[in-house]
Amino acid sequence: MEITRITPQAFDTHFPNATCFNQAAFNLLNSDLCDDLHCLLFGDTKVRLGLIAGQRGSSLMAPFSAPFGGFSTTDSKIRITYIEEAVTLLEKYATQTGINRMEMILPPLFYDTAFLTKVMQVLHEQGWSMQDIDLNFYVDLVSTTEANHFGMTYSARKHLKKASAHPFQLKKGTSVDDLSLAYDIIAENRSSKGYTLSMSKDRLMATSEVVHMDSFLLELEGQYVASAIVYQVTPAIPQVVYWGDIPGFEPFRTMNFLTKAVIDTYRNEGFKMLDTGTAMIESSPNHGLCAFKESIGCDILPRCRFVKELR
Repeated sequence: MEITRITPQAFDTHFPNATCFNQAAFNLLNSDLCDDLHCLLFGDTKVRLGLIAGQRGSSLMAPFSAPFGGFSTTDSKIRITYIEEAVTLLEKYATQTGINRMEMILPPLFYDTAFLTKVMQVLHEQGWSMQDIDLNFYVDLVSTTEANHFGMTYSARKHLKKASAHPFQLKKGTSVDDLSLAYDIIAENRSSKGYTLSMSKDRLMATSEVVHMDSFLLELEGQYVASAIVYQVTPAIPQVVYWGDIPGFEPFRTMNFLTKAVIDTYRNEGFKMLDTGTAMIESSPNHGLCAFKESIGCDILPRCRFVKELR
């Protein structure tokens, strides 16, 4: 195989169904966060794999500004030998480019179990070290059914029953104003806990022009009390980027109502999985958030960060 550097626009023509984080528009939007953008193809008689990575100093990162990145492919059953050769070519390319460190954060396995398992094995085999294992939660929208209470714990079902006694109204946002309001609600939630959002509102609004986003607003007696912002990462998998409620409404079990409503919306729309993101504080589990996500019916898989130091 050979490795070829191409333009971001040309990259998309080879991988039209890549995750939104592995597409040109998203990476070009965030290219101010790296020194150089590398769009790479790996192939012989046909393109086998692709990679978009950002260079910062002497480090090459895939992703450089996203929850995950890594290789793109159009064939989940790609032979392991192609992945092995691609990683070898990538390391050689990096060395020739003056790069001495590479980093890759892979999507959690439910995005493409067969392919990602192969990539993990190859990276391990070729000396990449696993630096982080983040806990990534998701809801299998097909296997969780009313018959098994949608995977919720008994406690969560009790909280949902209590929440359902209140006249909540859910609105799925249809405008940039709805998205802006959803962001403000979540920002208020984080501020009350002493946190700030990792993404500014301006960056979020700019991202909404290149990534399909849904916003959800939960209303109670004329006041919006909770919200969620969701990316459509692939045609089959949306990802919750943020959700939260306004301080003081916890006794109404607002989040139990909101999370169930969001999950039901995507189940009814025919999506296969809902990625609800990680539950980490830096490299350690956020135990309260982990417990909440499991209580509402989430399963869990690792999201792994691999690093290779080049000599």
